[in-house]
Amino acid sequence: MRGSARTFGLWLLLSVSALFLGGCGSGGGSGGVSDGVYVIGQLHGDMAEELASVCETIPYVGGPVNGAIIVSDPEGLHSWYDEDSISAMREALSNGRVVAIEHGTQDEVDFFIDRLLSPEDGEDARLELGYEMPVGMTYVEFYGLKILSDDVFAYVVLNDDEMAPTVSNDLSAEFMVSSGDSYLFMSQDVTLNDGDRSFAVVRGDVTFSVRFDFDEKAYYLVSVDGLSKASEDELDLPVLMGTEFSFTGTTEETEREMELAAAKRVRDWIEGSSEQAREAERSRGELQSSLDRSGSGTDLTKVSQVYSVQNDLTTWGFSYRIIHDIYACHSYNAADGEDSDWFFIKQSAKLNPSKEYHNESGKGNDFSSCYFYITKYGFTNWPVKENGSEDVRPVVEGKSSPESTIGSKTVESSVSRSFSGNVGFDGAGPSGSIGFGVSYSSSESFSISECQIKNDSEAVEAKQRTSWTYTFSRPTSKAASFSIWDFPDLNDAPLSSRSNFQPVNQWIWKIPKEARDEVKGFKCRFDWQSGSSSGAAYAWGIRIYDVSHYDHLGGSPEITVTFPSYPPLIAANDVKLGREAQFTPVDMGTCRDWGAYSDSGWCRLNMVSGTKDDVKDLIVTVEENDTGSDRTATVYLFTKDGKGYDSFRVFQSHVTKAI
Repeated sequence: MRGSARTFGLWLLLSVSALFLGGCGSGGGSGGVSDGVYVIGQLHGDMAEELASVCETIPYVGGPVNGAIIVSDPEGLHSWYDEDSISAMREALSNGRVVAIEHGTQDEVDFFIDRLLSPEDGEDARLELGYEMPVGMTYVEFYGLKILSDDVFAYVVLNDDEMAPTVSNDLSAEFMVSSGDSYLFMSQDVTLNDGDRSFAVVRGDVTFSVRFDFDEKAYYLVSVDGLSKASEDELDLPVLMGTEFSFTGTTEETEREMELAAAKRVRDWIEGSSEQAREAERSRGELQSSLDRSGSGTDLTKVSQVYSVQNDLTTWGFSYRIIHDIYACHSYNAADGEDSDWFFIKQSAKLNPSKEYHNESGKGNDFSSCYFYITKYGFTNWPVKENGSEDVRPVVEGKSSPESTIGSKTVESSVSRSFSGNVGFDGAGPSGSIGFGVSYSSSESFSISECQIKNDSEAVEAKQRTSWTYTFSRPTSKAASFSIWDFPDLNDAPLSSRSNFQPVNQWIWKIPKEARDEVKGFKCRFDWQSGSSSGAAYAWGIRIYDVSHYDHLGGSPEITVTFPSYPPLIAANDVKLGREAQFTPVDMGTCRDWGAYSDSGWCRLNMVSGTKDDVKDLIVTVEENDTGSDRTATVYLFTKDGKGYDSFRVFQSHVTKAI
């Protein structure tokens, strides 16, 4: 902004510019997808051009593929469906490839999941997976799945146009219109006309009208009413009329940049399979090892598949990604007879508003300003039934983490739980710290805490919900000089409120037996609030106007995270034997009446059914292996109520000792 209109336009921007921001935010890497991305249909969504630019897209013409598959349906619901394409997608998924739908409505995503995971030939679905679009949204930009070693990974990019942040109703602040050496201080009260995006800035009888031009993406001063003739002359209003004020929001160029960044994040997720599989295996292995080491020998607890889902909530330049890693297990608890499921949940986030953050100097003769820093992040989670209503039967076991703290630079996040008093998480599983990417800078001149954490999870007697609030301090003013007029600059907002912030929250939900068939997942509400600040004004070292702060943009999107499958109600450890004819007891666990059968004649069971009290009595007997090669039998287990199924392997070596 230049000349006499500079500060006037600046304060208008502080109040309203974010209403016109768009796009998907920053991030991503470089390079293409190594094996290409096959497209069934035609890419047509907001990221279509950008996805095509960062991935080697190949039209699908039939048959199996050696890369990811993206379905895009510009012609209408299900027009892409045929037996060949469904078969190719299922095969790709079984081979660890990404299969995704681009620019899909709720119906399209539901149909996509149903056809992908539920074969028509009557085979059991590999997953009981669903997706619930956030309230108020009509489509997602991207919904992708991959299965790596039976672990499930999902990535969702929400439509940022339908996630527009809300503008705070409290927009009062001081601004100044200047012309030459003359200053006019006014208190703004902004009224937005949604029809043509015009603004009325009012104080008393004086009204400044400003218009936003959609084609030019610019603000223009239209008129000023109610000023005296002397004031009009002082401000040189004829010169100000039609003045263009600089626009800090999203232009077409930056919109493309944001969409490109979103496409790169999708590309990076597609390419990150090896790293994702290693991390899932490591985390699951550490948790299982902790359970095994701490076991009493009377229980059997198995960690089932890992489910990791990322929701990209980036909106209008604020880059927000929420990641949920879910580790499920079932405790066959001989000590108290419970038949419960346990979900270890790690909730992490990658939050970065830096693309929109600005700290503008007043250069000693205008108000300084700092805006689009974050004042608060919040995470609230609660278990829900299939119809979306809250279920109060699950409880949070032990302590959720991190606990409340004030003024800490680094906070550890971990959870623990003891099964039967001595089987637990013991901190060996996933853990994290909010200290990553959060630190003081020696160039900062403030001495306030970076972040205050409040654990608002409900009290022990009724604790179904988990909740955390991360609150950041506001910018402070630098020292003033003793000149006739001085507008000192503002210190930067705390680093964690204007750049990368990566909190980690963890908890354990215990799902009782009677709730297993109804609790299908949980809802997560992500609250965020940005703020703006105006610098102080001094005359001869005396403060005339103090630093002012107000809330600016914020949002509270809710996402639903499903449990893709519950751990089995019956389970047993694999058996390894040498070539000799022999028998061995099976480590099996269940709290229900059960049955079992072997698929191989050389592997026999001493009993084919029993009760929960007979789990220690199952014995496997094998004949001598004189085939000259190793062999494997599968023993199938089921609960007699028809709700639990599992299997274990019996491996017999062709040499004396089992490998």
